[in-house]
Amino acid sequence: MKFSKVEFLIIVATLTVQLLFLIIFIHFAGEQKIISNDGLEYYTLGKNLLTEGKFSLFTGDGHLMESLRTPLYPLFITLTLFILDKIWFISLLQIILSGFIAVIIYRLSAFFLPGRWLLLPVVLYLSNPYTWFASVLAMTEVLYTVFLLLAVYFLFRYLQNFDWKTLAVSVFLLAASILIRPISFYLFFCYGLFMAIYLTAKFRNYRQTIGVVLIFLFAWLIFVFPWSWRNYGSFGRFEISSIQNYNLYFYNARLFYAGVNNLSKDETILTFRNKAKDHFSPRALIVGVSYDDYRRSLLASEYYNHEALGILAPHIFSYARLHMIGLASFFTDAGWRDLLSALNVDIGQAQSLTLLLTQGKFSAIWENITQTPLYFSIFILGKIYYALILVLILAAFFLVPRRQRFWILIIYFLILYFAVVSSPVANARFRYPVEPLMLITATVAISAMVVRRSAPDPAP
Repeated sequence: MKFSKVEFLIIVATLTVQLLFLIIFIHFAGEQKIISNDGLEYYTLGKNLLTEGKFSLFTGDGHLMESLRTPLYPLFITLTLFILDKIWFISLLQIILSGFIAVIIYRLSAFFLPGRWLLLPVVLYLSNPYTWFASVLAMTEVLYTVFLLLAVYFLFRYLQNFDWKTLAVSVFLLAASILIRPISFYLFFCYGLFMAIYLTAKFRNYRQTIGVVLIFLFAWLIFVFPWSWRNYGSFGRFEISSIQNYNLYFYNARLFYAGVNNLSKDETILTFRNKAKDHFSPRALIVGVSYDDYRRSLLASEYYNHEALGILAPHIFSYARLHMIGLASFFTDAGWRDLLSALNVDIGQAQSLTLLLTQGKFSAIWENITQTPLYFSIFILGKIYYALILVLILAAFFLVPRRQRFWILIIYFLILYFAVVSSPVANARFRYPVEPLMLITATVAISAMVVRRSAPDPAP
């Protein structure tokens, strides 16, 4: 992939800004903070794969293979540790990938924007503190976003020239992204259905449709099938990961249960954990593994699904309402408080606004956001910024030329897909993969308004 002079400068700017932030981050938070929370699991999986040759959180015998996390990001960790066994080196490689994301944003912008506007989405992306934060953490966001944006870029290239190789690259990239974050699983099939319908309607030639089906089938067989088959052989379930049902139980159902029963977040976490532990502990003993090992695995997946649906299915409309409330956090959470918290800046304790809104505790929301002046300032600025972005995104469809509206609708679908799948437990982290598309679309609206305003009045 060749880079233009402008793209090279974008990469240099990314490296400069984010390397400076990495130095600050390690100074104030410490190197170990890079692998905090989920990052510790990814790091451990990558480390064990390198040293033990096993894809497991645990070393030695008597443990199950990992089935909660998918393999590509731990393999990325393994590669970085093989090159240089330093935690900060993971962040360095991700900063380089972040520069690559900025270049992809620049190239995607070229499908919609005139020359002088191409840099604005890049500047908005690189100037966001959460971008710096995500780039240094040992989490899937950066690597996943590279694959997703490249898949979108090659899709738009295909819609320009209808070159089958371009479409194949897009499809294979999206299929591979499932092995980074399973959130792409349903998107992959939506993509296949869309392309089959679109090409059949456009060319009225079933050879085109058969070609599309074959491309998607090959991509599924190469990336998704082997890992699902591996899980079937180990756990008896032909699934890509246990994380869907795990999250459905421990996050979605738990949050809904707390809202309906007017319980606190901590109370419901304890209730759901204890219930799962009572169920799994004897089964873990039979299998000969620990409870923590068993609860993460696909052996526990059926229980999570059954229990979660038992809570959610009888109240499907109330659960849909919870999803709608959760969309607010997806679109407006800036993530800046998380950054300051990681840097050990005490600005106050965040609460689940989705839960408090569901319970109608507006006074508790006000108390939470006004607990300190800094917390309130960050909260308000973040909400205003992203509310403005959202308004511009919605306006873009009506401001762009008709020939671009179909592509804007594709972006709308991608944004909405991630919003719906992530809700009700959504925040800046879950929006990160599609935020570049949001920034591009918002800039399209700004550009269209400025061009219209500066256009000369028609002659009398």
